[in-house]
Amino acid sequence: CWLAHRTIPLTTDGHGKVVWTSLHSAQRFYRLLGAHQHLFARFEAEREGSASPTPFTFLPITEPETNIVCFLARPMQWHQGVMRPACVPLAEINRLNQQIYAAASIPGVRHGPSTTQPFFVSRTRFEEQQYRAASMAPLLTQLGIGQEQYQRDGLFVLRSTVMNPWHEEAQRAGVDYLYEFLRFLHGTAA
Repeated sequence: CWLAHRTIPLTTDGHGKVVWTSLHSAQRFYRLLGAHQHLFARFEAEREGSASPTPFTFLPITEPETNIVCFLARPMQWHQGVMRPACVPLAEINRLNQQIYAAASIPGVRHGPSTTQPFFVSRTRFEEQQYRAASMAPLLTQLGIGQEQYQRDGLFVLRSTVMNPWHEEAQRAGVDYLYEFLRFLHGTAA
C-alpha cells in the first residue's frame, strides 16, 4: 500500500486521475456500444470467414457511473436497408449473450493461455428475485420482452470493466483499444 501510494499518490493528479480517466473511458465505451448499429456493416465487411447469420447490435443498459459497463446484444432485422429491432423470445436474446460470453471469457480461451485473448467480458443475470419485472419495465419494453418471459427466464447481461486508465493516451498515439474491443465483441457473435 505504501509503495502504491508513493507511485500513484492519492491526489487529483495521481489516483484521482486514474479513477477519472477510467470513468471517462467507460463512458466512451458506452457510447461506442450505442453506435454499434451504425458500425455493423463496416465490421461485417472486415470479418474473416462467414458473415453473421443474423444482424444484431449492442444495447448498453445505463450510462456508467463507475468503470463498469453493463450491456447486452440483441437480435435485429433489416427493413429497407435499415436495422430495426427484431421481435424474438427472451431465450434467443439470452442465447446470443451467452454465446458472446463463452467466446470472450476465461472459459472461452481455446487456443492457448488467457494472455492470448485480447479482451474479456464478465456476466450477470437479472432475475425476478433481485430485480423485479416492474423495475425492469423500461428495458424489457425496449427489448420487446414481456414481464412473464423475464420472470421465467431472467436476463443474461454482459459486463465489462474498463481498467486501463491510459486509453486516451493510446488513442492519441493511434491505438483505439475501446474501438478494437467493440470489433472483437462483434466478431464473437458469429
